[in-house]
Amino acid sequence: MNQQYTLSPDGFSEVRKRMLQRAIPTLSIPIIVILSAKFYGGDSDLSNVAQTLLIAIVAVGFGIFISLKKQKQLYDSYQLTIGETSIVREQQNTPTISIEKSEVQSITQAHNGDLVIISLTSAKDIITVPSQTANFEGLRQELETLCPITIQEKKPLLVRLQWLIVVGVLALMGTVYIAENKILVGFAGTALTVAMGYGIWSIQRNKNVDKRTKRMMWLSLIPILSILTLTIAKLTQ
Repeated sequence: MNQQYTLSPDGFSEVRKRMLQRAIPTLSIPIIVILSAKFYGGDSDLSNVAQTLLIAIVAVGFGIFISLKKQKQLYDSYQLTIGETSIVREQQNTPTISIEKSEVQSITQAHNGDLVIISLTSAKDIITVPSQTANFEGLRQELETLCPITIQEKKPLLVRLQWLIVVGVLALMGTVYIAENKILVGFAGTALTVAMGYGIWSIQRNKNVDKRTKRMMWLSLIPILSILTLTIAKLTQ
């Protein structure tokens, strides 16, 4: 008999908090890029810079609002089905993931309480079970019959270094826009292009990311092209 699990309606407030903690550092990057391009492009008029900053903040705020609204729809559509032979995760506008019980490689409880089920046969088949799942403890006990659950006591390295990564990206962007040394500009431009390109590639392959987010990620090509164009221009001066 199939057992189905959905997410508790009261749990979205915690998800919203997590999203804001991740989004604010990330979305600060395009604001810095816009201001740097304007200021170091020769426009030092404070009123123009302030106007640009206001527009950027409003745009970022609107983007966060829309993202939260879409995330709520995804949250409400989440469904986990545990059948006799398989575990299936279904969610709106997101590829369905199915893992055979016999092919479960590991189950980890992350630092935030979520369970992560990893398939033995495909690195892309990863099912995340949010801690906001209704009857979470009952589900946890059922999954524990498949294999022992490993507790992740520390935050992942990328999470712990989140602010350091943001500062590093801003430093590289500043180098591209401000520096005149060709070696520094070449290194910074190449590092940013590779890192941002890898980010797009990773998200496009991730089955736990919805289709809208994947489409929106292609907009990241705009700052990548901007950085690449400026880097080439400075190197060929």
